[in-house]
Amino acid sequence: MAETVIKQLQQIARDGRTVLATIHQPSSEVFAIFDQLYLLSDGSPVYQGKASESVDYFSSLGYPCPPQINPSDYFMRQLVVIDKATDEAGVARVESLKEEWRKHQKLPRADSVSMLQGEQQLENTRVSLLTQVSNLFLAVIVGLIYLQLDLDQKGIQNFSGAFFFLVTNQIVVTANPVFVSVLMELALISRDELPMQIILPIVFFVPIYFLMGIGHGFDVYIYMQIVMILVNSCAIGLAYMVSCLVPRVDIAPLIGIMLIMPFMLFGGLLINSDDCPDYFIWIQYVSPVKYGYEAIMKIFWNAVSSIACDTTNCTARTGAEVLASYSMTSRSALGDALLLVLLNVAFRAIAFISISYQLRQKSKLWLKGKHSK
Repeated sequence: MAETVIKQLQQIARDGRTVLATIHQPSSEVFAIFDQLYLLSDGSPVYQGKASESVDYFSSLGYPCPPQINPSDYFMRQLVVIDKATDEAGVARVESLKEEWRKHQKLPRADSVSMLQGEQQLENTRVSLLTQVSNLFLAVIVGLIYLQLDLDQKGIQNFSGAFFFLVTNQIVVTANPVFVSVLMELALISRDELPMQIILPIVFFVPIYFLMGIGHGFDVYIYMQIVMILVNSCAIGLAYMVSCLVPRVDIAPLIGIMLIMPFMLFGGLLINSDDCPDYFIWIQYVSPVKYGYEAIMKIFWNAVSSIACDTTNCTARTGAEVLASYSMTSRSALGDALLLVLLNVAFRAIAFISISYQLRQKSKLWLKGKHSK
């Protein structure tokens, strides 16, 4: 009866469904049906691999399973020590099996774990490619909207609005997925993520630079590109901080958007910095939108020596006058870039402190529960 049930469950699993089941003292016939076997002793692995190869593995270590004995029963006898205080031989046997498996694990293997790692790497590559393609598509659309802007009085508003969109889009699009992914995977910065934090802003900004007709030399492009990379990295740092402080998948994105919105409001375009109410002025000092937007504006407008205008409509005649009208004269673009770096470090430091505190609390609860048993 048990053998029939296990075969049915095996067929269901092979049809692509996940099956969770427990079985007590499986017979030899049932054991032979198992594909994979994972043996633990006191939480430490002793064997992981094909069930059909487990008997040979134990035999190679000097623990052959007699032909008339059920392998599952035999493994239990080898791995379970009832009284560790008196059964020194049993303790030594189990420790020897653990050590042998640790040595075995150091050898290169082509098993299911390796296959899963390969599949995960392939999936990451697909996601990365899709993200780059969508970034490129959005960049082309934005570039076509602001196609070859004229550097005149109307162009002041157009360029300033375009730059604000670039910065805010970089923050929202970058941070929003991280609010969830950090909580789902608890993924802090890894070597695989760092290249993407550089590549994606480049893929996004290069088409826009040429389509908008920003121009003014290669150095202007390089400086603006560096700022976009810093904004991208700062957005990820912000997402890390929010996700670690609010460890709930359903709430973290909402809190994140609630933080980003005032950052955008006091970013330098929607309200002049000099007109910001005193009780909200602190938001400017922690807004990555403000520092990113001001840096981009300063890099571009400081390179503009004259702006075409007539006597009836003349908002500003030079790039410096544009910056003055936006109250962006207190710092250099380099100062804004350094403040972006400082904010990035602060966001990630808060995230690290938060997750460290949570891990310590969980560790204390685990130790408390262990001692109470």
